[in-house]
This record gives sequence, structure tokens and C-alpha cells, in this order.
Amino acid sequence: LQEETSVGDGRREYIDVIVSEVNRLNGVVEKLLTYARPEKSQIRRIGFAEIINPVLALVDHEAGRHRVGLKAEYPADLEILVDSEKIKQVLLNLIFNGIQAMPDGGNVTISASHVANSPWSVIRVTDTGTGMPTDVAARVFEPFFTTKQRGTGLGLAIVKKIIDLHGGRIEVESRQATGAAAAGTTFTIYLPQERKEA
Repeated sequence: LQEETSVGDGRREYIDVIVSEVNRLNGVVEKLLTYARPEKSQIRRIGFAEIINPVLALVDHEAGRHRVGLKAEYPADLEILVDSEKIKQVLLNLIFNGIQAMPDGGNVTISASHVANSPWSVIRVTDTGTGMPTDVAARVFEPFFTTKQRGTGLGLAIVKKIIDLHGGRIEVESRQATGAAAAGTTFTIYLPQERKEA
């Protein structure tokens, strides 16, 4: 219909809206299926640079458009035990959320390290955005919970599911500006350095 209707046709606007909404709903269904289907993982040891560099390349344009600076801090030889494609998905989601939380620009910092004398590798994604109220932060990983007008409420639920799949955990700490205290949100991911055999 869209191809058969000229741009000047009064019906074109409605057709365009219908196509846009169908595409949006298709995206929702795909996210729902991703959340619901049993996951198979390919967990292996990989350099963190091999994960974060492609992610930063993908988000660079969007970050620039929103006047958001991106910074990655990690030891050059850092390796983590992950399904690299799934962790890329996690980082993309968290970085895009950070960018959207900064309508007036700001910074997103991704840091990663091994914690000394602990079984965990830790990845943090921190933004200098507006922060979230405590009640919102407490619910961000719930399926279908969203504060975005066109959000599905599945992005962070999928993030949590991926981290659970790795035997890890994810936490969120968010601050809204109060007096001299700066606002912002930090997602902290804990991933096992060794894989437990089933």
C-alpha cells in the first residue's frame, strides 16, 4: 500500500503511521521472543577490547548526535569469561539508555576490571544523566516496566536475563541531583572469572 500510494495522497499519512506502528510492534514481538526463548550460550574467555571496541563504534554516531562523550577504562590485557555477542547486547542497551538519559549531553564511562581476591570480573556503565527516583530504580529489571513513552519494558529485563545466564548479577545505583551532589546512574555487572561445570 505504501508503495502504491503517492506522497501527495491524503491516505499516505495514515498508511505511513500504520507501517511505522507495525514495524514497532514487530520489534516488540522480537524482544518478547528474545526474552522468552531458552538461551544457548557460547561462553569463552575473550579480551575485553574485542567486546567494547565494536560496541563503541556502533554507538559513536548516536552519542555524537546527543553531545555525549564516551570513555572506556580497562587494563589492556583484561580478559573476561562471557558469551561475547550477548555481552555486546548488554553493553549496547546500557549505553543507549545512558545516552537517552542525557537530553542536554554528558558522559558515559564504561570501566572493567578483575576484583582482587574475588571470583568476579566487574563492568560498570556510568552516565551523568538525570538519574532515577528510588522506586523506578527498584523496578528497572522487571519485564514490561518502562518510563519511556514508546518503550517496551523489555530491554533491561533481557539484560538481566543475559547476566543471569552467565551466573552473574547486575545492580543499579541512581542519583538525582540534590544540592551539590551530581546526578547520574551506574549499572554494575558482576561476572564469574571461572565457569562452574554443570
